[in-house]
Amino acid sequence: MSEWKAPNRADYESVLTSDWFKNWLDRMREALPYEICLRNGNAVYYCSRQRSDFSGWIPLRLPQGPQLRLGLAPGNGHVPEPSPDRVAELIELVLKEFGRLEGELNSLSAEILDKYEELTLLYDLSQSLGAQFDLKYILETVLERVEEALDVDRISVMLFNPETDELELVAARGFDPAQLKRHRFSVREGIAGYVLRSGKPLLVESLANLPEGIQWTPRKGYRSESFISVPMICSPLRVREIKIGVINVTEKRSREPFTSGDLKLLNTIASIASIAIYNTRLIEQAKENERIRKELEIAETIQMGLLPSGFPVLPDVEVYGQCYPAKNIGGDYFDFLIDDANRINLVVADVSGHNVSAALMMAVTRSALRSLMHRSVPVSEVLRQANQLLFEDMNRAGFFISLFYLRYDRHDRRVYYANGGHHPVFWYRAAKKEIRFLDSDGLLLGIMPQVEFEERVAQAEQGDLFVMYTDGLIEATNSEGSLFGHERLKQSILRYADLS
Repeated sequence: MSEWKAPNRADYESVLTSDWFKNWLDRMREALPYEICLRNGNAVYYCSRQRSDFSGWIPLRLPQGPQLRLGLAPGNGHVPEPSPDRVAELIELVLKEFGRLEGELNSLSAEILDKYEELTLLYDLSQSLGAQFDLKYILETVLERVEEALDVDRISVMLFNPETDELELVAARGFDPAQLKRHRFSVREGIAGYVLRSGKPLLVESLANLPEGIQWTPRKGYRSESFISVPMICSPLRVREIKIGVINVTEKRSREPFTSGDLKLLNTIASIASIAIYNTRLIEQAKENERIRKELEIAETIQMGLLPSGFPVLPDVEVYGQCYPAKNIGGDYFDFLIDDANRINLVVADVSGHNVSAALMMAVTRSALRSLMHRSVPVSEVLRQANQLLFEDMNRAGFFISLFYLRYDRHDRRVYYANGGHHPVFWYRAAKKEIRFLDSDGLLLGIMPQVEFEERVAQAEQGDLFVMYTDGLIEATNSEGSLFGHERLKQSILRYADLS
């Protein structure tokens, strides 16, 4: 049985003016030896005769109700005559019980109406945000619906940045975020940080009742200490929870404290908002991935178009190169050129970055090197002049290049080489079946405007092999994640050199 609750004046008025109550009084008057009249001052609710026929008015005791008086006059009923006080008690009892029922019915109707309005609001919010991928629109819509649902003056939305481990204030109602000293807050501090870390909503009626460990100083200008803070957490496929941010509300316009119902409603709004924001980020990520994919396709086209398409057939020397594009492409480059003195010029280089800009810089580097290779200058001078030509463009664009330049003189089998911060060249000496390295001092191109490069010379013999490469070869990994590395490359050359 539900707890008895005293009805109020409106509940009594509803019963007194109802047809069923008047019909009940009619039936009671027919059974009792009394005519009946109920009035409140000059307001008459029921009277079976002229009011002047009644006397001896009895007051009815109805807490929080109208000041009713009962008038009785002789009637024609067949029930043995009860006392007037007993009749008054009976009518009091009926009015109190049905007044209580009327009150509960009104309360239930109001609750159902509130729930209906909440469901309508949540449905409209889901419809509004379901196909929206504009973060600004989502935030403004959330602020508007929270203000409408909870009737509050102050709302703030904070989004979580996992890279900095901070909450950033991104939208607000009731105050100007620009007036705050800061907009980013560590998740290790404050109420919002506590709520995000715990993943649980927080309802506070007074700052004196804050959970242990939270330190908070009330700000000036706030009229209430009651507030709600709820986390925005998304659980895609229920596999893991993704922290989106926090919604905070305070200062009900009614000046009443927040209720558990307010907490549940705001928590539901936060769930809808978190899904919308998560989906928006997914769309933005997909757009960015598509942009990067297209950019890499362009970079690959540029890169592959600049690499040699064929190799010369020479009686004394075999030249071969291959580039296998990986996911990150655009900067690796190799080239060869037979100059006017019938010398073979070989270059392998790696431009920093893996995008269209790196591919374009590779094209510029290729043009500069090819123009310098035809000059009768030492290899070290080719690199010095190339760095001088390219420095301004590379420095402005934030690029640098590692490069190894090797020149083979077919007349005396001498190898002239200079290194601009690249990997050393593997030199397989066929006569001794051993590996040596070709290396020399020199900075990356694009670091300084004036750089001197060391030039060295090696004497090649019949059957020798020179292997030039970029870091993509030695940094390749197997299924277990192990790097190929210099040692495996060395052993591979020793094993298969005689097949060249």
